Amino acid sequence: MTLNFIGKVVLAVAATLTLQACDSRSPYFEQVGSGNPNDKCGAVSTQYLIGKPAKAAHSGLGTHRPVRVIGINEAVTQDFVPSRLNVLLGDAGTIVAVNCG
Repeated sequence: MTLNFIGKVVLAVAATLTLQACDSRSPYFEQVGSGNPNDKCGAVSTQYLIGKPAKAAHSGLGTHRPVRVIGINEAVTQDFVPSRLNVLLGDAGTIVAVNCG
């Protein structure tokens, strides 16, 4: 019976630590955007990049957030990171969309 109780305590502690690791209040998920709670990566304020060459995505954005530049037919991971700015390129190498993820 004691082992069963200890097992439950260990399981409860493990579950608590796991949930804390997923806490969206960590600095990595810091909102850098427009004040819109759904714009955690600053996509609204970077819409001016649309139509510009790909190199514009690398200059002037700063390093306070992760940025992923995605070319046509380029493989990308399926993980969703709310604070990451995705810059999507078109055929001509110009920026066609900017979004979070």
